Amino acid sequence: MSRIEDLLNPVSEVDARPQLLLLENFLLKSVPGPILVPPELQICLEKSLLDLKRWSAPPEALVPSPNLHIPSEVQETKTEFDVFINRKTTLSKLYRYPPNTYIEYPETGEQPVGHLFKLDPENWERPMLDFSYSQGKPDGQSKSTEEVFCPVLLDKNGNAVLCVSRFSTCQGMKCCPYNSIEELTEPHTTASRQEVELRLKEERDDRLDCSSPERDIFNRTAAYIATLHKQGCTRSLSTTTVRSASDQEEYDLHTERLVEFRRGYKKPETCEGRLVYHSGVKPYIACEHYSKQNRDHWTDFSISDGSYNIEYCTISINSPYIAAVFTGNTESMDRIEESARLMDYGPLAPCSFLANCSTQRVYCPTEHRDEDHRLYQPKLVQLECKSRFRVFEPIESARADCPFILVICQGTHPHPIPVPEKTPKKVRGEIFKLLENVGEDLPDMTPRRLLRHPAVLAFLRDRLPDIRNPTLSDLHSSLANRSHLNAYIDQAKKIHFPKGTDWNGVLRRKELQDALIDPKEHYIRTLLDLDDSQLPVHEEDEPATASTGNHTRIIICMSPEGSRRLLRAQYLQSDIGFKRIVGFLEFELACLDRDANTSVIFCRIYLNRQTAAAHHRIFQEIESIVRQDTGQRLKWRHLDATSVEQYDGMILHWAADQHRGQAKGLGLHLQALAQTKGRTRDLHEPGRLLADLSPYDHLSRIFRICVVHVYRRIKSAAVPDEVKQLMRNLICITHPEWDYTIERIKDLGGKAGVDWISDKVTARFILPGICWEKSHIPLAIWQAGERNSNLIETVHRDVNREGVHCTLLGGIIKGQRFDSLKMKTLNQYEVAGIRPSYHPVHQVVNATKNQKRKDKKLSKALEEADRKIQEHNTKLAATHGKVNEARYKLQDLNNAFNQQGSDKAMLQTRIETTIRVEARAFASFNEQIAVGKMLVGTGSGNIQVFSNASAAEGLQCGCESNSVNGMWWRGCAGS
Repeated sequence: MSRIEDLLNPVSEVDARPQLLLLENFLLKSVPGPILVPPELQICLEKSLLDLKRWSAPPEALVPSPNLHIPSEVQETKTEFDVFINRKTTLSKLYRYPPNTYIEYPETGEQPVGHLFKLDPENWERPMLDFSYSQGKPDGQSKSTEEVFCPVLLDKNGNAVLCVSRFSTCQGMKCCPYNSIEELTEPHTTASRQEVELRLKEERDDRLDCSSPERDIFNRTAAYIATLHKQGCTRSLSTTTVRSASDQEEYDLHTERLVEFRRGYKKPETCEGRLVYHSGVKPYIACEHYSKQNRDHWTDFSISDGSYNIEYCTISINSPYIAAVFTGNTESMDRIEESARLMDYGPLAPCSFLANCSTQRVYCPTEHRDEDHRLYQPKLVQLECKSRFRVFEPIESARADCPFILVICQGTHPHPIPVPEKTPKKVRGEIFKLLENVGEDLPDMTPRRLLRHPAVLAFLRDRLPDIRNPTLSDLHSSLANRSHLNAYIDQAKKIHFPKGTDWNGVLRRKELQDALIDPKEHYIRTLLDLDDSQLPVHEEDEPATASTGNHTRIIICMSPEGSRRLLRAQYLQSDIGFKRIVGFLEFELACLDRDANTSVIFCRIYLNRQTAAAHHRIFQEIESIVRQDTGQRLKWRHLDATSVEQYDGMILHWAADQHRGQAKGLGLHLQALAQTKGRTRDLHEPGRLLADLSPYDHLSRIFRICVVHVYRRIKSAAVPDEVKQLMRNLICITHPEWDYTIERIKDLGGKAGVDWISDKVTARFILPGICWEKSHIPLAIWQAGERNSNLIETVHRDVNREGVHCTLLGGIIKGQRFDSLKMKTLNQYEVAGIRPSYHPVHQVVNATKNQKRKDKKLSKALEEADRKIQEHNTKLAATHGKVNEARYKLQDLNNAFNQQGSDKAMLQTRIETTIRVEARAFASFNEQIAVGKMLVGTGSGNIQVFSNASAAEGLQCGCESNSVNGMWWRGCAGS
């Protein structure tokens, strides 16, 4: 044993170059072809080469280079021997590294080894922070009054500079106490990535060698048990659990362990009931308080689905390991776990879990058996290390003359080599610079988005040109950890958005905007946090949810340019988007610039509730912002025109969906404006004053419902197609049989039809919004306005391409960027005549696109209908064949029954069975005939629908059936 230790830790070293040259001349040059040796000799050669590399090569140094991604060969690294430092310290080796070098595994030894780094005085980064070894106590530094000098830290004149001396101790590694500690304490003095890779490969090979389906099932079951062990019943604490003194003591111990496992965070107050295993044909686990009458307790019926069946001789549906654990059957548990241990897995097997000391993990992720035979997750133990790092660093005033740091390592590391989890500081700096370059995307940045961000990909292609499809992990292995990247992203967000990216973050951004940006470029105009108790309640309001709370929050984003364009707009569209901002809705107001043939977005409003009062306040604020930006107020045709024919400079038409809160809010706003008109009479009902009009009276003079939304709801209505067509007929200019059609929908549509009509009537703005005759909008405006809100839907789609599920601040920033792009594009058309595409500015283009889209949609619908017809015809032929088969069989049985000497009883039973089969087949045939009737009049007409009722009658009277081109048809009259 002492001989092996001498070989691993030699006191002195000799030059092996002569022997290597002899081997090269004797074998490689004199022996042609392969050199065959015994396997044992090959192993010895590989070990010798590894030892030569460890003893002869300097520590693996990583030199960041704009052209290299992998550890580069150490350039200009000089090695000195027997370097005197002070009377207590003489370095066995001193490595002098070039600038911008970082070391992950510094060489050490029983005799001290020095590492001298050259740094940038303007960017002083201590190289020992890049070591993969965790450093900590015992540690310390020289006193401020103590003068410390180092012979290798000299100024330009060769004089020693004043230094600060620090020391720290390697913290070793963490491992599971059920690991083979003796095997983990093999000492090392040098390390490299290759050795880490070799160790990880051996561990991975060991795991793969003993993998099996049984092991996978057991591990899945053990993980399931561990999860239940930790979480218990997750329902609210509503029932008291009674325990014996011993059970209560066991439960308290378990609770204490859970608190430790959560690092001091107490488990939320949930049900304390035990989880009980229930056997039977379909076993399950449930809280002891669960019952059919009290179902608000945890239960899981999935354990019998086959995923957790553990049995080594016969697979049982009763999940014996789960049953043994939850029933306390120690005999079964011991048998199963001992069988698993023999296969090197399970709670009794040795554990191979190992982690760097810097990790925050405190407990082993695998459950083991303690001395009392309880399952628990043991606390990780630390493999202690006494290897020390001593640093000599010039004081700050001397760094310009002596830009060096000396790190002295002494003592072996009696633990495995730590994995390179620590990102070097230079690489971290590059990551933070990248996060700054992503700009407006930072509020919504995630590790996945960062990895595919164009700025990051461009940086990597420039930084690592020799790699195809480079990723951040090519800069350093630690960046393959997404959680690691997320920590950097969170740090960057805290720096750039100290108030967060939610409501408070938007408040801060508005404060900075108002203080630093010219008012002509303001975008976030109004932030309102309204107490719902102070707002009027309307029957159209949606109920509040837990996520919205008791406050209505509104953010209005609008540029002065948007105000000026809104002042000239006539045909407006509005809509609410749901998926771009998490926790907020997005209300957009836009129109089609008919001259430029492009959409114009006037404003974006973010709100957390769609109530009539909220929309009323929104429209009030928009009016105020327009007046502030332009000095003028918005004009509405039915309020400000002096005649029905006056249109110029006024809002004529507003298209939206059927949301009641939005419509009522607009009506309330118009009603409030009408109160300022005094005794002005209405243009459409001269006998009434504008001030006397209700909110819905105002809507009937301007508001239009998007027919696409109406058609979509009609399509999903649970009424016959005939009724759906009657519903569609209500969307019109005039309807000569309006009241009769309403009654027909009620009569033929049943409850669904009655509810549909009731919804439209009680809304009080939908029917006037779909039929011109019921509204007060001039016919010319009705026909000139869009009958759908496709424009605003397109605007939603376009901005969603900037990103969905954004934070509030991130969504606002992206919306501002998109709106600015739209405005600048439109301005370039107006001042330079440059359009965003080569398509001509003409309505013919829009009409052509619409026609193609309609034609494609119709073709798709016809193809689907033809498919259904073909499927129906096939099923009809199949059911017809079954009916015929049953009828022929019944005839044969009747003939046999009438013959003398037959078994009457047996034949009678078979006849009765066949009659039932025939009845079922005939019922299926009739059902398919009914389906065919529903399909009549659908499809392209290229495929005939077989649905005549006489087909069934003909079948009953025994008519012949034929088959033409694979389709069934009846040969009797009337088919």
